Amino acid sequence: MNARNSETDRQRNAAALGIWENEGGAPGRDFTNRQYGRRVEADRSWTVYHVFSGIPAHEDGVAMTGLSRSDATRSMLSLNLRNAECRKAPIAAPPNCPARESSGPVMTLSFPNPSRSFDEVRNAVRFTGHDGMFEVRFFVEIAALAKSDIALAGTAASETKCLSAFDTLRSSMHKVASKAYSHGRRSSYILTAADFR
Repeated sequence: MNARNSETDRQRNAAALGIWENEGGAPGRDFTNRQYGRRVEADRSWTVYHVFSGIPAHEDGVAMTGLSRSDATRSMLSLNLRNAECRKAPIAAPPNCPARESSGPVMTLSFPNPSRSFDEVRNAVRFTGHDGMFEVRFFVEIAALAKSDIALAGTAASETKCLSAFDTLRSSMHKVASKAYSHGRRSSYILTAADFR
């Protein structure tokens, strides 16, 4: 009976260790630098993904899916190392590093989750960003969307039109959100027409 329990414990520990290794190993003190993990998919290929959102990572616009285990490991370690280097680098960091605060600390706001929604109470489009393990909520007021999108200006705003305008302007929305975040870290921001000058 004890031998059977020991074998079950060993199998359970081996499974836990496998999961732990797929997530990038022990987080230790630099957990904020380990934003990417790897996982095996049903087709036995490997995916490098953002550990806080579960969404596959992208490099140069290409999703990091369908990889071999060794390629996924190499890519995961490379992305995590790049994040760690960007956090330690001086303010004038290489262009592949995320945006920074002007006061010195590195600001690594990213937008791995493409989802957005219309918030009727705030009359705004909601989307999220991530700084390490922290989720940051952003709300873009309809007036800001109307100012930025000619098709939305002068018409009655509907949920569909607002989400479509946001999708059209997504990259500029992310830039404005990053700029607002760089002025002071909070858990949520309301982006107004004044932010889109």
